[in-house]
Amino acid sequence: MACEHFRAWDEEYRHVRWAGPLDISTLREELKGGELILDAGCGHGRYAIPLSQEYITVGCDVSQRGLLRLREKAKLPLCRASITNLPFPGASFDVVLCQGVLQHLFEAERKQAADQMTNVLKPGGKLIFEAFGREDMRYGGNAVEQHTFRRKNGIIYHYFTMEEVEGLFGKLGISKKENRLKKKIFKGREYTRHSIFLVARKPSEEYPELVEQDNQ
Repeated sequence: MACEHFRAWDEEYRHVRWAGPLDISTLREELKGGELILDAGCGHGRYAIPLSQEYITVGCDVSQRGLLRLREKAKLPLCRASITNLPFPGASFDVVLCQGVLQHLFEAERKQAADQMTNVLKPGGKLIFEAFGREDMRYGGNAVEQHTFRRKNGIIYHYFTMEEVEGLFGKLGISKKENRLKKKIFKGREYTRHSIFLVARKPSEEYPELVEQDNQ
């Protein structure tokens, strides 16, 4: 956890303002109730807190400051660790949530994290994933890898294609995939926010194969 871009998150949470919990209505559509959920990269809890009010939720993040800020607002099991090295036994969770996290890693780390999240899913368990896409208004900056940029605060931003995300989670059966495009007006100009959303299951006897739904 000594990587510079990991340490940058502690500084980020020093001054970032709490904007309240995020809407989890679209996540509820993917949950039955009773699942054990890992919020992988929970930060200061904008998903973990509302999820923990309805579901059994564990939060994991690389930033100690982020976890402390989460703890001020809610009581739920927390673990300080990078998603590149999750400290849980294999097949521990029914659901792994990874929302806006994988984009902050280098290529090798993204592959490690995808393998780790796949490993901690139970057979039949579900991954719910979202990250920045390449049509996003924020694409660009100081390039450190292909389609990957370092901001002045030291945080890494990578922008995905759907094919890239599918490749990372090739061991899972994809049940839903969406390119989510939204328009945003800033100072009178229209910009695009682009994210890639994916839901996938770990194969099991109940879910031996899943037919992809092409929602692009």
